[in-house]
Amino acid sequence: MITTKIYSKPIARLDLESILQSDASLYPSSLTLRTLQNWYDTNSSNFINYYISNESHSEATIGVSISFPMKATFWKRLITGDLNEHEITGDMLLEQNCSLADEENEYGIHIWHIKKFELWNKLCLTNFRDRFWSDLQYSVDMLNSKNKKCIGFSSLCATDEGTRAMKKLGFDLQGYYDFIVQNRQGQLKVIHSTDIHAQNIKNKDEWKMIFQCGIYTRCIHSV
Repeated sequence: MITTKIYSKPIARLDLESILQSDASLYPSSLTLRTLQNWYDTNSSNFINYYISNESHSEATIGVSISFPMKATFWKRLITGDLNEHEITGDMLLEQNCSLADEENEYGIHIWHIKKFELWNKLCLTNFRDRFWSDLQYSVDMLNSKNKKCIGFSSLCATDEGTRAMKKLGFDLQGYYDFIVQNRQGQLKVIHSTDIHAQNIKNKDEWKMIFQCGIYTRCIHSV
């Protein structure tokens, strides 16, 4: 392992579209760019771009992560499958400049997107998962200093790699709520477990289930 310094900065709003496209290539949900921008405009404190810089100050992005604090009422609905990820709106989040006087004190952190680029591996950098988690813990400390209480963390895992990462961070499976299916033409789509077709998806010739997306949680306090 080498000692290349890893820097971080806020993700630019203009970069949200390409991040959404990257996410949709694995998990083609109904999330729109407008919704993602709404999250960003409400609380972008954990929209993080990880990069390295050489002697000429040229920057190279090596990873990104997006997470946000949800008001406890809505976070609990999310982790039980009552609320779809793409249905989250800005008013369900704690605002970035929330104060001690704000009515909602309890919250849960939802991890929407985390991606390590290949350059991170090529440079044999420190563990991306640990760096991400350290930054997330710092943001929790900042919120808690405003008399807020984090009751847990969540992530909707749509890949084996994401599932492994969450398990190593101490997350447990809360339940399977989404199914990624593919047709013979290679088209992907997501079916929610409450959809009337979800129970019969394995029996359909047109669509084949290729991944069960699990909500993984790490609870700090009883929910």
